[in-house]
Amino acid sequence: VLENGVNGTSMEVVLKVLHRGRGALSRDENYERLVAEFKLLYDIDDRAVAEIYDFRVTSQYCYIAMEYFPVGHLGTQLETPLAPEEALHYARELAHALAIIHTAGVIHRDLKPGNIMLRDDDSIALIDFGISQSLRVEVSPESKGEIAGTPYYMSPEQARGEPTDERSDLYALGVILYQMLTGAKPYVGETTHAILEQHKSAPLPAL
Repeated sequence: VLENGVNGTSMEVVLKVLHRGRGALSRDENYERLVAEFKLLYDIDDRAVAEIYDFRVTSQYCYIAMEYFPVGHLGTQLETPLAPEEALHYARELAHALAIIHTAGVIHRDLKPGNIMLRDDDSIALIDFGISQSLRVEVSPESKGEIAGTPYYMSPEQARGEPTDERSDLYALGVILYQMLTGAKPYVGETTHAILEQHKSAPLPAL
């Protein structure tokens, strides 16, 4: 619970916390991702992303205080196929959310049902921008060739470790829409490599 010292009100929040390991936080790769996530989200003033309330760093830990979603995430709704009208509602909400972040110069790169939070009013909000990229910052040579994301939802270019842009998020949106309508992921396999190979070269599955 986060308390507002000005008017005495309080609200439930989620804390994304990183504790210091053996070394300094500033040399921790996860710390760099947390700071990058905060910077990317701070300037996006839209309900399409989870609201950020606070960011603190101490000698022992750092945290982001963000919006709490009692309804949970989209993944909890996908044990069976959704009704087409419900799937299309969420697809429209996702398309709007992607338009907002892309206009702000941000590529999510890890769009999946578990990162799509649901509100009581049936709107959605994106979370977990830990591996997101800014379209306004050139990709460093060191990061080229790296494969990051969730295999089931990764675009072919992500699977190859190639540069990504807005189309990578739209590919993930298509995968999620397929899953919402069918109750199954389009590509599955026993290993990560097998799944990524399907994204790169397998025929498109029919609904």
